[in-house]
Amino acid sequence: MTTLTVREVVCYSVQLQLSDSMSTPAKQARAEATMREMGLAAAMDTRISGWHVKGINGGQRRRIIICVELLTRSSLLFLDEPTSGLDSAAAYHVIRRIARLARRERMTVVAAVHQPGSEVFDLFDRLGLLAYGSTVFFDPAPVATED
Repeated sequence: MTTLTVREVVCYSVQLQLSDSMSTPAKQARAEATMREMGLAAAMDTRISGWHVKGINGGQRRRIIICVELLTRSSLLFLDEPTSGLDSAAAYHVIRRIARLARRERMTVVAAVHQPGSEVFDLFDRLGLLAYGSTVFFDPAPVATED
């Protein structure tokens, strides 16, 4: 919602997604920590933006969407094109933050990424290639080269 700030979106989401058995201060701490982990600390009090209001950029918008999904700390996270529409630097930062969090929290992340740059590609542990609905390759991701 364009009228809300980043903090409001994430804090409302944490209240809706997490159990009532978790205290409100614990939920707020989870929201704050997740925003920082996704590199949104500087944008927490910025409005989301829309066609009539300038606010956050595309990379920040993408990180908010992922941040909301990360609030539950599920052991499995599916991301459909988390780098779509981002330039190579923003795509790298988004995937790097997800990879770092996944390692620390021992999460499995399944992401569909089309034509990643070599820097983004190198952040993935395993690679699965599909063709016509069938798996044609699934193994550790080879190291990308700039040739």
